[in-house]
Amino acid sequence: MTVIHNRTTLLAVLVILLFSSSCNKQDDQADEIVIEEFERDITYVLPYPVGSSYFVTQCNFGSFTHNNKASFAWDFDMFIGTTITASKAGNVIEIKEHIVDGDNSEGNFVKILHSDGTVGRYWHLTKNGALVEIGDFVNRGDTIALSGNTGFSTGPHLHFDVIYPETCDEKKVNTCETVAIGFINSIHPVPYDGRAFKALPY
Repeated sequence: MTVIHNRTTLLAVLVILLFSSSCNKQDDQADEIVIEEFERDITYVLPYPVGSSYFVTQCNFGSFTHNNKASFAWDFDMFIGTTITASKAGNVIEIKEHIVDGDNSEGNFVKILHSDGTVGRYWHLTKNGALVEIGDFVNRGDTIALSGNTGFSTGPHLHFDVIYPETCDEKKVNTCETVAIGFINSIHPVPYDGRAFKALPY
């Protein structure tokens, strides 16, 4: 990987290894190599408390559900009730928390509007797992929710992504265009499948 840093973005020429999940780095043998170049906003922090470490079960360009417009998303394996923190400062604009764990019809979530107009989305929360209210301002690293197993989920985890809200079609699923981001407090700014990533001090 070739990486060039400036103050707020990471310009990455990503070598994506295509395995069962396209960003899995466990196997040294790749069937195909794809080069993609784009700017990545690395002003975010991992969405859990400093010192915590969670396993990535699906990363960007994951073959299961992180593809097309939803390519820039992460799934972190978490027990129900795990503390979730804000990845970037902003205002809470939408909450859903009435769905019970194990109900795959709908997912609980917290959505936070950032100053640049993007929205951070924290999905699959447990029932009554939103620890903030609509209108609240949260700083990066503030506790906002508890993880769960609601909505389209194969097990307890946190799905996190950042979207451009103007791209969404409320009548259809998976229509929101996700934003290419990275985490400043991760040993690797773009966490990948097959290992846990610890939230470092920032």
